[in-house]
Amino acid sequence: MFAGLVAIGYILNRKWEQSLSQYILKKMRGQQVSSRLEAEARRKILNMPFMATLVALINWGMASLIMSGHNFLIWFPPASSIR
Repeated sequence: MFAGLVAIGYILNRKWEQSLSQYILKKMRGQQVSSRLEAEARRKILNMPFMATLVALINWGMASLIMSGHNFLIWFPPASSIR
């Protein structure tokens, strides 16, 4: 379960940081950066703590649902498995 939640968090973060990574690479290479890309990168840098919190909240929520379901099945097994 842990590996699945880590993978989901990684995918969400990579998708969100895509334009930010492009901005950083262009700046490091000394290439010209469009004003649109720079504005988007600045916005994403400012929103990064909120996005990290959102991804963590989603992962904690999914983990709590999965573990609640798992514990429910342990304490109250289906009637067919009692026999």
